[in-house]
Amino acid sequence: MSEFIDEIKDELDDEMWFSLTPHEVAKAHSRAFQRCPDVLLVLDSFCGIGGDCVYMPPDIFTIGCDIVQTRLALAREFTSGHGKGRCDFVMSDSMKGRFCFRPASFDAVYLSPPWGHDGVRNRNRAPIFGERSLTSMSVDGCEAFKRAWRLTKRDNIAYYLPRGMRVDELISLAESYTARGKLHVEVHESFDPDDETATPNQKYKVRAITAYYGEIEHNSSPEPS
Repeated sequence: MSEFIDEIKDELDDEMWFSLTPHEVAKAHSRAFQRCPDVLLVLDSFCGIGGDCVYMPPDIFTIGCDIVQTRLALAREFTSGHGKGRCDFVMSDSMKGRFCFRPASFDAVYLSPPWGHDGVRNRNRAPIFGERSLTSMSVDGCEAFKRAWRLTKRDNIAYYLPRGMRVDELISLAESYTARGKLHVEVHESFDPDDETATPNQKYKVRAITAYYGEIEHNSSPEPS
């Protein structure tokens, strides 16, 4: 994946550059979906260049959406180059206008709206939960969830978000839009080799979280070792 990113980095706009999902996080998302045997069709509402689509389990068909045609062209190149044949891409705005898809068309929806920027990438102060609101992102995070919920059959939503989100807002979405009113949050950490003031264990910083809803919440806990 990193080789492909190096090749195309001059073609990426700033929003896309800062919104790339690290491959280890994308693999974690893939494992969560794989533990849900009834999830066979997934919508990636903000697919970008397909960084999450390429890691989806082979038995899952993924449809990726974005509003920029050049990103979709790169996504097709990226996924085909990595042998990911069970996916397709559609130019569609996940936040505005009418849906391209019928309600309850998908077994699950993956949400990764653009939120990456320098302030988020700086992980020197990295609480898991904080005061960052869903409505403070570049898109309205609550509205993105509501629109995704209309498209999923079983309330299955995986929501990739920056660290420091308000936990009460995540809980409120579960209580308002899912049958069981529960969620599971996975914390993603990354190693910061430039932090010379920290011990080796402290160099791991919270990067982001993924909130899993529906059956994904039920099945996303790590398997016992």
